[in-house]
Amino acid sequence: MKTSYAITLSKSENAQNLCSGCNDRASFNLYAGVFALSFSAMYIADAEGFHSWFVVVLNVIWLLLGKQQVLALLSSFLISNELAAYCSVAAWLLLAPKNCGGNSHMKIDRMSLVLICLILANSVLQSYQLGTLANTIAYFGYIAILAWVGRRAYLTIDKQDLMLAVKSFAAAEAFVSLLIIVRCGVEPSDAHYGTFGNAHYCGLICGVMLLLITCELVSTKRGLMTSDTLLCILLTIVIFLADAKAAIGAGVICIGVCLLFWFFNRRSTTSSFPVIGTMVTVLVAMITASFLLDLPTFRNLVTSQDFPLSQFFNEYVYFDGLGTNKFEYMAGTLSQMTESGQLLCGYGLGDYGSRFANLFGYTYTYRPPGALNDLVATLFDSHMLPEYANYASKYSVEVASVIQWYSAVLSYPFSSVISVVAEIGLIGIVLIMRLIHRARLNLSAQLVLAFFFGACITDLYLDHLQSAGVLAIVIAVNCCMSNVKNDG
Repeated sequence: MKTSYAITLSKSENAQNLCSGCNDRASFNLYAGVFALSFSAMYIADAEGFHSWFVVVLNVIWLLLGKQQVLALLSSFLISNELAAYCSVAAWLLLAPKNCGGNSHMKIDRMSLVLICLILANSVLQSYQLGTLANTIAYFGYIAILAWVGRRAYLTIDKQDLMLAVKSFAAAEAFVSLLIIVRCGVEPSDAHYGTFGNAHYCGLICGVMLLLITCELVSTKRGLMTSDTLLCILLTIVIFLADAKAAIGAGVICIGVCLLFWFFNRRSTTSSFPVIGTMVTVLVAMITASFLLDLPTFRNLVTSQDFPLSQFFNEYVYFDGLGTNKFEYMAGTLSQMTESGQLLCGYGLGDYGSRFANLFGYTYTYRPPGALNDLVATLFDSHMLPEYANYASKYSVEVASVIQWYSAVLSYPFSSVISVVAEIGLIGIVLIMRLIHRARLNLSAQLVLAFFFGACITDLYLDHLQSAGVLAIVIAVNCCMSNVKNDG
């Protein structure tokens, strides 16, 4: 007899309207206006660092007044200070409505629970043996926060409110971008960071907004002469100026692959097959490319002057003196996992390649100066898995000083995709695919997930609350897990 362990999550249309504020467009515009104007004023005064904490205070007041909670949550991921982002999320978890009534269920099947327990047990065991328990505990806490946010968003936020919030913040980012253009010009650079304080996060999250608005435009068939079309154009300009070409390019490729899988499976409106097929295809392609590029014959072919892309391969793939590229990182990681017998279970969460593996590896990796980094170095000993130290140690101060002139995809070994593969192994990959399958995401959410997956090839976006939080909201609001029958 098959068994499921159900976590009962309540959700109904009538109750949702009470939680979300009945889609009051004026309130959305008011909040976004205050959000953009406050940043603009502080940017002009060269005090934009205070904007994050202003948003925390604004969100507390907003929630106490019983206004649209989706604005307080989403804005938490659009600010530059990560500590402030955590404080804002905490305020949302404490002050926003916790349950809206109804009879919807989210079921976690027995097989998924077994896989989760195996990953957690392996992580604790490995980190205990290595003396890196602090890494694993920090990672567990981070995942718990994201899961809590996703669960509450599933309960209390509806799609209409989410889209109104996305459009309002898209307009806010476009306004802020215009102000930055006045000061910094129209040449793409890291100066075009929006309210995020980081051009790469600006490009990535604005890309998610653009994708969601575009999907709604296509599905509603309202024509091109709308305000949403103007928003799409403005977001495209913001993304171009943010110069996040590595993450955006990889994300767009994954979107194309996902649409191809959807085309052959378009009769099913709730199957997650397109995004699962995309992730598997890209992983296989990355592994193949990693080993192919290591072959002398292939290297001689693509670096010869007669090859059309020889300059690209010479400068970004087979360069000397700047450490490890993504392909070498992937091939080396898989070889080490196979030799050490870690391919099935991985090295454990927080031990190989993730941001949390780097967190306490301050004698191996370059870390910018700061009070938090100094505190970590004072309280904790430096630990890093020897296998990963072979790559992490190459990202030195010298590399950091010139890395801006090289491709973000290839010129340093940071990648959420590789770190996930290394830390949770094949068991973890199976678990992720299973959870995505059971979530039964609609097409727009699948495209967002595919886009985010592509971006995670290029950097550690999965390990930052701002970027991962946006993904958690989109998946939670668009999943149909409550309708999945027990198949465990």
